[in-house]
Amino acid sequence: METSAMFSPGSFGTATKKEKDCIQHLRNYAATPRVKKLVIKNTKAMTIAYSPKISKEAYSKGLTLSFLKKQVQSFGDIAMASFVETLDELPTDKREYF
Repeated sequence: METSAMFSPGSFGTATKKEKDCIQHLRNYAATPRVKKLVIKNTKAMTIAYSPKISKEAYSKGLTLSFLKKQVQSFGDIAMASFVETLDELPTDKREYF
């Protein structure tokens, strides 16, 4: 998430068919709605660069909160008790983080 990918049409001249197919696949994947929410497309001088909209940490926090909310909505107290049990099994430094 924290790296950017760059594609240059001019670089296709020396690329193999497999490399060209890979680059095309990445372009198609980057155009999907799910990925568009996560990356910013920058086009400069015939070069396309994709950079993240949010940090890896912010994405992970949002994903975790969403997961926990869905678990609690579906299973209520049982889900919360299970989550607390797994926290007890974590190392001390990780437990303090939560």
